Amino acid sequence: MTTDEKTRVDELRAAGQGYKKIARELGLSENTVKSYIRRSTEPVMPDDTVCPECGKKIINTPGHRQRKFCSANCRCEYWKKHPEKINRRSGKQIRCRNCGEVFTDYERRGRKYCCHACYIADRYKGGDGHD
Repeated sequence: MTTDEKTRVDELRAAGQGYKKIARELGLSENTVKSYIRRSTEPVMPDDTVCPECGKKIINTPGHRQRKFCSANCRCEYWKKHPEKINRRSGKQIRCRNCGEVFTDYERRGRKYCCHACYIADRYKGGDGHD
């Protein structure tokens, strides 16, 4: 693409024209126009992103997913301390097959027991399974 074509693409895009109309008007491929617009548009990244757990500044790079935490350790610690902020999409109340306690199963995991101890107790009926 020439500099004149790039300028014209920017003008037409600012005027609200779509890829097809711009490509037709300039005699270019629609994919050429799409590629140019994608590459020329810099994503806006906030400069003041800090880790909510430790407060360390996070440097995000354009073109990559924005990071919220500086490390996996900070992410795990944060969610341990703030379980109420976890966005649980769907939860259903299920009764444990072993102890009868009601617990919430999220994300259609198909759990049958409230904990591993109940699974072992029900699966091996109190024995160690080496009889």
